[in-house]
Amino acid sequence: MSGVRRGHGPRLPDTAEERLTYEQLVRSWSETGQDHYGPDDVQDQVVLECARALADDPGGELAYQRVFGFVLMLPYTELAGGDVPLVVADAARAVRRERVGQGCGHEGHPFDEQWEDLVDTLPDVLLMLADDSTEWWENHSREQWLCPRVTGFAAMVLEADRAFAVHRDRTPALVVEWPTPRPLVYEFLRV
Repeated sequence: MSGVRRGHGPRLPDTAEERLTYEQLVRSWSETGQDHYGPDDVQDQVVLECARALADDPGGELAYQRVFGFVLMLPYTELAGGDVPLVVADAARAVRRERVGQGCGHEGHPFDEQWEDLVDTLPDVLLMLADDSTEWWENHSREQWLCPRVTGFAAMVLEADRAFAVHRDRTPALVVEWPTPRPLVYEFLRV
């Protein structure tokens, strides 16, 4: 599916991301959040490529994909060393700056939920949003997920990063014990 545009998805930039199918990219974000994607340097690269792609086009039609990727990777980025937390925060701030003042008529948004309630369905949502032919089963509409107010998700990323930065000696807020292996619906959605 890489390089093919169906529905809202993917038009990936010329990076290592391009070598992955969209499903593999979503999985890399999800597994990085679970600290299962590989050694820290590999996971750092996944995060930094996501940040670079988002910083290149923070107001773009597909920026939501990278912001949702950050939401999935929050448990890892909270603990990451080096420049990773700063780069993630900079990219999230760029999204917020780019979309200042954009409103909508939706009564609610998925980002109004707690992170723990979103993370299990977010990989599947990303795949459904990328393919209009996929049956929609999520309790929020496609329009609510694709709302210009994706800044709410960027704020979630910034808040988690800010909270952990203040208290580096405590346990991160978003570290979750994941069952292994974790069955994912998107394994069955492969094209």
